[in-house]
Amino acid sequence: MTAAKRILIVEDDRATRMGLQELLRQAGYDVIIAAEFRAGRRALEDERPDLLILDEPTAVLAPSESDELLRWLRGFADRGGSVVLVTHKLREALAIAPQRLAAGLDGRRDPLQ
Repeated sequence: MTAAKRILIVEDDRATRMGLQELLRQAGYDVIIAAEFRAGRRALEDERPDLLILDEPTAVLAPSESDELLRWLRGFADRGGSVVLVTHKLREALAIAPQRLAAGLDGRRDPLQ
């Protein structure tokens, strides 16, 4: 039997965080949660998730911290990890995975068109 895939959810809204956790656990995933990325980063190092789900992780970070986070996420993706990043900052999404960007801007796949 294979081990359940591990998912780390970083979400500041408690109800959303708990709802996602319950839904994903029912689907058979091993779920780790954190309210903000500083705590989530510790979980990343300790728990080694396969997938990260992050909602606006740079919202409370200084610009230098945001840049460091984006470099780290890019490295995580380059090593085979998957990242679901909810952001309204296109620069952040492009910094992580420009060739694998999926967006919902007016139904277009390429938000730069």
